[in-house]
Amino acid sequence: MAERDDLLASIAATTADYREGDLPAPTPDHVGRWISQFDAELRLPMLREMDYVLQRTYFSKREIEKELADHARVIGDGGKDLDDKLACPHRVVRFDC
Repeated sequence: MAERDDLLASIAATTADYREGDLPAPTPDHVGRWISQFDAELRLPMLREMDYVLQRTYFSKREIEKELADHARVIGDGGKDLDDKLACPHRVVRFDC
């Protein structure tokens, strides 16, 4: 069961900021309840695949904000009046999901 526990923890950690503020942060127990809807023999392979995919495709809110801020610097007005906006990226981009 150690592999299962590791996968549950990894998936919860990867998606910790999913709908942050709207939903409680996912926990290993929550991921375990979610996976329990599937047939027992499919659970471990599904957790392995979900962890694999999320590790490579999930973009955290922090990563997106950093990327947007970096791009804003590049396409901005040479930095003039942009620093104030970058101090709070939510002024530049809203995350209303």
